[in-house]
Amino acid sequence: LRTLHGEVTGQLGKYGITSPLAQDGVGINIGYEQRNDHEFFQPDSAEQSGVLSGFGSAAVPIDNSITVGEEFAELRVPLVQDKPFAKELLFDTGFRHSDYKYAGSPSTITNTYKFEVQYAPISDLRFRASYDKAIRAPSALELYVPQLVGLIQLGNDPCAPPITYSLKQCENTGVTQAQYTRGSIPQGTAGQLSQLTGGNTQLKPEQAETYTFGVNFAPSAIPHLTGSIDYYHIQLTNTVGVLPAAVILSNCANTGNPIYCSQIVRGPFGTLNGNNIASGGYFVQTNVNIGAGLISGIDLQLKYSLELPPGFGSLAWEMDGSYLQHAETTPYVGAHTYDCAGLYGLTCQTINPRWHHIFRTTWMTAWNVSTSLTWRYIGKASEDNNTGDPTLQN
Repeated sequence: LRTLHGEVTGQLGKYGITSPLAQDGVGINIGYEQRNDHEFFQPDSAEQSGVLSGFGSAAVPIDNSITVGEEFAELRVPLVQDKPFAKELLFDTGFRHSDYKYAGSPSTITNTYKFEVQYAPISDLRFRASYDKAIRAPSALELYVPQLVGLIQLGNDPCAPPITYSLKQCENTGVTQAQYTRGSIPQGTAGQLSQLTGGNTQLKPEQAETYTFGVNFAPSAIPHLTGSIDYYHIQLTNTVGVLPAAVILSNCANTGNPIYCSQIVRGPFGTLNGNNIASGGYFVQTNVNIGAGLISGIDLQLKYSLELPPGFGSLAWEMDGSYLQHAETTPYVGAHTYDCAGLYGLTCQTINPRWHHIFRTTWMTAWNVSTSLTWRYIGKASEDNNTGDPTLQN
């Protein structure tokens, strides 16, 4: 990763650019940045052969770059300072123009920006609220990893013996009546079917609208105590990812919706355990801008220190916790939205506990030695299959 970065910062108060109710001048930051992200991976011939035990598929080489040039400007304006009921009132804003250039695909130009207001009625308390328009450009791996067929741990094909789907459900997934009647479709091995994975050079940046509301406190009545509470709300669109194979299979079978059914490519004998793109027999799991999402929750931070009697040093306590309110995914526009907050499983993937925290107690002795005890807590999570949400049944 090569970066060329330059910026100019300064305060304009000495030039008379200040608020009539503030002492500090307006702060400004302008700059230009250029980055080049080059991904290079060269597997050996054995890895590329696809016959190594346990690999599931061949490893593929990649050698591509993304170049981005950005101009940015930020402005901080103190509006009120050291007035009754207004220790400080600040306004922040920023703007960034980005030009992403990709090998073999058109460039992408994006504009992002932010607005923030901070208000401290007294020195002990500060409120803040912000709005951000943000993007995440696709990475070189998401764009350029070559497509290939490999294995996915999904369970048995419900249209292969032992058949668990009806004729209509199997026909929706691409099975013929003759194949269903004969029960001749080859079953996967050890609960493994096939998937087509890889990049997509037509990907667009993910977009997000972010709202945050928070408060910082450092009460003078309780010395050495500081803390903050923040609510965040992140609305995502054009998210880069894949339609989960379990969602594809169940929704195609039950609804016949072509958005799902087009992602099932059965082989000539109806199989879903193919080994190459040409012959078929797989779920399409390549990167696409598939839909939308919503992440929201509350972050909590607390710190407190206590001086011990002379010669014994001090104690410090620190807690960082987070409550997950929503972790929603909308597979595509107009589709049913499922929420993975508090869940894990085949569709939700990672464990998403509602609450987790780290609490640390540290004794800083007077002998240049410190010792600490840390409690890391991850809350419970339920299997997504057991929620009753039909989208999560797998």
